[in-house]
Amino acid sequence: MTQAITLLLFAACFAFGQTKKIVIVGLDQPGQVDVFRDNGLAALKTALPNARVVGVGREAILREIADADGLITGALTREQFRAARQLKWVQTYSAGVENIAPVLRGTDVTLTNCKIVQGPQIADHAMALLLALTRGLYRTIPARTKEVLPHNLVEPVELRGKTAVVVGVGGIGTQIAARANAFGMTVIGVDPKDIPYPAVRQPRGEAGADRHGAAAR
Repeated sequence: MTQAITLLLFAACFAFGQTKKIVIVGLDQPGQVDVFRDNGLAALKTALPNARVVGVGREAILREIADADGLITGALTREQFRAARQLKWVQTYSAGVENIAPVLRGTDVTLTNCKIVQGPQIADHAMALLLALTRGLYRTIPARTKEVLPHNLVEPVELRGKTAVVVGVGGIGTQIAARANAFGMTVIGVDPKDIPYPAVRQPRGEAGADRHGAAAR
């Protein structure tokens, strides 16, 4: 996450053309922004000499956002936006933008998200949940405390040969499709946009994914 935000800050500073103030909100909250604490925030400041990076808690946002050019946050209220007199760019921590987009609608402020950045992480979690179901882990993990594992407790399902339908082949969907393909599944991607599906590399002799997202096997 830190490396991705650093790249976004580089792009923002290049676009701005001179030293600008970037405010990172939420450093007083546990969770996904922990990566910016301590060395993370210091690394951003060192890597971006053309930006003044300021980490703030939610209590100080109204004060610091007043002269900010860029903002990294998980949410934005209309009160906060009115206080931001020269804001040009907002980066959200999540893939979804529903907590920010309505406030910026009709303005010239650029809004970016983390749908590509979070793709691998969310895809890993999606496959973990799928395996928990197909391998019966939701039953075997609670049973481990008893140190007894009855043979009839689970009936594992092999993923190879099964079909995975991915609804929404964006930054997260493509990552899920790649993982499902690696498990030997036939992958079908469904997306409202007519965009090329990135082919998945496979060992020589095996068919790849077609442009519609179906991996022939």
